[in-house]
Amino acid sequence: MGALAVVALVGRMVLIFSALMLVPLAFALTEGSEQRAPMGQAVIGGVITSSLLTLVVVPVIYVYLDDLGAWARRLFKSGGGQGPT
Repeated sequence: MGALAVVALVGRMVLIFSALMLVPLAFALTEGSEQRAPMGQAVIGGVITSSLLTLVVVPVIYVYLDDLGAWARRLFKSGGGQGPT
């Protein structure tokens, strides 16, 4: 199983778990739950945001920085940073 498949599986499980377990808390369906509903909505938003940051944004930034490092190594290895002699 490849790394991307594992990331997709774990991400799907986290989002499904958070949705199934916290959605009843986010809806003010019972008496007195009007106070707990904003907390549930904030937790759901936080879980979704942190999951997206962890599973999408961080790997993309890593790939960009890795490409930048490879570009810098090629630039300095070829002698592109030397001035006229």
